Formats: sequence, C-alpha cells, structure tokens
Amino acid sequence: MGAEYQDNFEQFQTNYDLDVYVDSDETSSRWAVFFQDEYSITDTLTLNVGVRYDNYSTFGETINPRGALIYTPFEKTAIKLLYGGAFRAPNAYELDYHDLSITTAPSKDLNAEELETLELVFEQYLNQNLRAELNFFYTSIDDVLALVTRSDGVLQNQNTGKVESYGTEVQIEGKWESGYQGRISYSWQETKSKKTDTRLTNSPEHMVKVNLIAPIWSNTFFAGIETQYMSGRKTSSGGNVGDYVITNLTLYSKNTLVKGLDLSASVYNIFDEKYFDPGSETHIQNGIEQEGLTFRIKTSIDF
Repeated sequence: MGAEYQDNFEQFQTNYDLDVYVDSDETSSRWAVFFQDEYSITDTLTLNVGVRYDNYSTFGETINPRGALIYTPFEKTAIKLLYGGAFRAPNAYELDYHDLSITTAPSKDLNAEELETLELVFEQYLNQNLRAELNFFYTSIDDVLALVTRSDGVLQNQNTGKVESYGTEVQIEGKWESGYQGRISYSWQETKSKKTDTRLTNSPEHMVKVNLIAPIWSNTFFAGIETQYMSGRKTSSGGNVGDYVITNLTLYSKNTLVKGLDLSASVYNIFDEKYFDPGSETHIQNGIEQEGLTFRIKTSIDF
C-alpha cells in the first residue's frame, strides 16, 4: 500500500455493524449474516457498504451486496447514489401450490427472485420546515416467480425470466413545530417483461399520494387523512382495471390515558369508491372488486 493512500485511508472514520440471524420450523430452515460499514471519506462525502449472505434449506444460498455514496455539498443539500442487491424467497404457496386436482402441480425446485436496484436521489431542504426529494430508479429482477400453464395444461409456479422497471418519483414533505405534517408525492414507472417487452400485470404507471396530519389536542390527539390515486392496470387475462382514487381517515392518540397506550380509529375508503384489483390466473373474474367503506379500531401498549 502506497504511503499517500495509507495516509488517506487512516483518515477514514468507520462505523461497522455485524448481525447474524437464524430461523427454522418443521418444514424449512434458514440463517443469514449481514455486515455493514460506513466510511467518512471527507466532511462532505460518505461511503456506506454492506453485504448479506443467506442460506435457505428450500433453494440454497444467495449473496447480496449494497452500497451508498452520499455527497453533501451544502448544509441543506444531499446527493445519493444507491445500489442494492436483494432477493425474495419462494413462499409456501408458490412451493406447494396444489388444489388436489389434475390441473395443478406443486413446485419443489424453485429459485429465489434476485433483484438489483440503482437509484440517484436529490434531497433539498427548502427551509426549516420543507424538504423536497427527486428520485430516479432502475430495478432488474431475475428468475421472476409466476403461475404459468405448462404444455400439458397444468398450472404450476415457475421461474419465468427477467423483469426490468425504471421510473422517477418526486415528493415534498413538511413538518412544523405546531405538530402539523404533510407530504405529497408522484411517481411514474415502466415495468416490463424482458422476454415479451410488454407491461406486467398489476403494474400501475402513475401513482399520487397526499398525506396530512393535524394535531387536535395538545401533543397526544391527532387526525390524519390520506388520499391515493392509482392509474389503470393490466390483468392476467389481457384486460384492464380502471384507475381509482380512495381516501382514508384516522384519529389516534398517544399516551392519553396510560403511558405507552396508543389508541386509533380508522375509516378506509370514506367515499365508498368502487374499484378493482386485477385477478390472477386462478380467478374467473378479470378484476376483483375491493372493499368499500370499512373501519378499524386498534389499541396497543408498550411496556
């Protein structure tokens, strides 16, 4: 190692983390090791690197690196270049899909889906309350798991090929000392099968979200409202389901009666919007109608 490089290396500030995970049940077992380290190269440039190793009894092993290069040219400005490797293991439904008929077959030799993501993020504080973010992203997924019809007419989950997705997202977020919080975001994405060059089913092109949280009483009782828009999506039968807008409302309190006690009451789809999600290959319907106006009451306590 050269003397000049050695001097620069010794100036790095490092902070590392090592985690080990083990899990097992009657049908499968898995264990994982994750290592992450962070280097402060200069006062304005930080490098974060990590790697995760997973071993599953169902499909074998996978190694996934990740990294982030963060540049802060000004106090309220950050530019981030992010890379991540990840995976999705086949679940019990995908491995054992079978309805006791001759038209379906389980799959015992599936591989995990392997993902690679690259992101370029620009963050800017507009003032002490407002933060804006612009994100460009690209994702590649290999060995995509999907239910397919074999040449003999039997349905089976298989690793079907590669999918690519790219797009952009912009959002503005605000937080005030009075307790008010708000966020609005818009995202556009194009997700296609590499083999057929066609848009994937259940893959929206446009999404918009608006959130607002308002304090009702002191710092313990709040109201939150959220509106979501999703553009139409392709279905597995070749049709489409339309776009929709739904609004949800939540009232919640923190530490109101007892320390650590949280209470919330939510109303979903408060305008009773009629909308559909795409059906799968096993459904007769082109689209599955979703629930209208519903509500939920929730309580939790921390000890």
